[in-house]
Amino acid sequence: MDLHAETFDTMRDISNATLAAIRDRQPVPWHPNAFMEENEEYLLFEHGAHQEVAALVRLVMLPSQLGRVTLSDLRDLPMRFYAILWEDGLQGDPVAFVSQYDPTVMLRQAVSFFRFQGTLRSAEPPDFTLNRRADMIITRTHVAILRTVAFNRLFSDIRAALNDVKTSVTKLRAVMTGLPMTAASATAFETVCATRPTFADRLQRLSEDTALVSQLTPRSVRAALRRHQRSSSEFLSGAQLAITDAQVSTFLDIAEGRLFEADFTGEGRRAARWSAT
Repeated sequence: MDLHAETFDTMRDISNATLAAIRDRQPVPWHPNAFMEENEEYLLFEHGAHQEVAALVRLVMLPSQLGRVTLSDLRDLPMRFYAILWEDGLQGDPVAFVSQYDPTVMLRQAVSFFRFQGTLRSAEPPDFTLNRRADMIITRTHVAILRTVAFNRLFSDIRAALNDVKTSVTKLRAVMTGLPMTAASATAFETVCATRPTFADRLQRLSEDTALVSQLTPRSVRAALRRHQRSSSEFLSGAQLAITDAQVSTFLDIAEGRLFEADFTGEGRRAARWSAT
């Protein structure tokens, strides 16, 4: 979209507001189930190793390859994202400020526009509106994420790739040699995690955490179950992991260390979100 010089200050203000928000927060490395404290942290994703995002990043960084937007496009086509690109923004490299926001949504919802100059007067509707701050900053190597829902929707292909449940189950079976799983357990993982993206993320992360998985044995699982006042044979059939669909959630909780007891009351608790300290 071609910009008139009178819009430059506004675009700069949006970019500066986003940079200010980043400066006030602490970075947290991105992983599929990462959680950040709102207004205190941001997620930092290194996209260079993910071929799935290469084409999309190229589009963001090289707008000259895109067609021009017309007034008819603004009125007729729904838009989900917009980006403000500074071609020489970061030591000569481009940097983009991306938002999940439809710049025409307000115009589609409102039927009347006014301005106030002592009295309320009618005003011509604008053609385009912008948010005060972007949701992400994209460079050639990284994405700084201020709003995870925007990142997840823009890079949904990453999530789909990471949610390859069958591959995760195969990998988990290969590395979990101390606790072989039954064929029925593998099917339970696939059935449950394929329909719940957060479970798919957790399964994928568990399959790659060889240090943790190496500690899963019949003996260690029984000990963990006893600590949480559960039957020591709940997940086991002899020396094998034997779980049903209904037990997948609890097994992941146990394996990830999400279950704990309150220090002073001994009450059983579960960590809703996972984060390394």
